[in-house]
Amino acid sequence: MKNVTVTLLAKKPSELGRFLNTYFQKDIICQEGAFGWSCFYNTPAETIGIISTLIDNSEKYNIEVILNLNKVGMIKVTEKNIESIIKLFLFLESYEIE
Repeated sequence: MKNVTVTLLAKKPSELGRFLNTYFQKDIICQEGAFGWSCFYNTPAETIGIISTLIDNSEKYNIEVILNLNKVGMIKVTEKNIESIIKLFLFLESYEIE
């Protein structure tokens, strides 16, 4: 499984910019009033940093994380399933399963 799109959906538009600027430690230009942001990653393991950071800081940001997995479907990331998602992504990375 390769090619993962991470989509962030915010309840308030200001939260997206605030989170992205903090995560990337630089100014990320978001369209004024944007409630959604997406980024394409070549492998599932590349997504671990952003999804785990957002879930770890869920008390600061009211932002949902949706993963669109090529040929598999969409998964909403939650505090309950993040550990399983990370384990799966690391397994896939270590065995290079497509």
